[in-house]
Amino acid sequence: MKIRLTQKHYETYTGQMGITNFVDGLSTTDVLPNVAGRMAAVMQCEWEDGTPANVAQVYQDNMHTEAPIASEERAAEKAAADQAVQEQVVEAQASLALHTAETLGAIADEQGITGLRAIAEPFGIKSNSIGGLIEALLKAGVAQPGVEAVAEVVVEEVAAEVVADPMAAEDVVAE
Repeated sequence: MKIRLTQKHYETYTGQMGITNFVDGLSTTDVLPNVAGRMAAVMQCEWEDGTPANVAQVYQDNMHTEAPIASEERAAEKAAADQAVQEQVVEAQASLALHTAETLGAIADEQGITGLRAIAEPFGIKSNSIGGLIEALLKAGVAQPGVEAVAEVVVEEVAAEVVADPMAAEDVVAE
C-alpha cells in the first residue's frame, strides 16, 4: 500500500526519501509496513486509505477491541450458562410451584413411588416408601400443604437474582 506524507511542508513533497520515491506527498510504489513504521517514527504520515502508519497510533486505536475468538467463546459460555439457569428455573417451577401434600398424594396414586422419586431426586431425598417420600419432601420444605403461592415467589426470586447478576449463572455452571 502507498504511504502519504502529512507532516507540515511535506504534503506536496516530490523526490526520494530513503528508498521510497514521492510525488506530491504520495509514494509512487507500495511501501513495506516496516519502512512505513520507520518513516512514521520521524514524521507524520498515513497509508493512502487514511489509516495511521504510526505503530503506536495503531495500538492505541485497537486498545479496546475484543479478540474475535474470545468473544465467540464468551458468547458460547454465556449461552450455556443461560441454558443451565433456565433449566434450573424450569425444574424449580415443576417441583416447587405445583406440589403440596395433596398433589404429591395424587402423583403417588397415578405414577407410584417412581413419580415421587423423580421429584425428590434433585433434592437428594430418598426413601423406600411412598409415605416416607411425601414426609421427607414436606420436612425438607420442598412441598408443604397450601404453600403453592410461596413456592412460586421463591422461583420468581431465583429468576430475578439470575437476571440481576448473570455472572452468578456461570458459578452455577462451573459447580
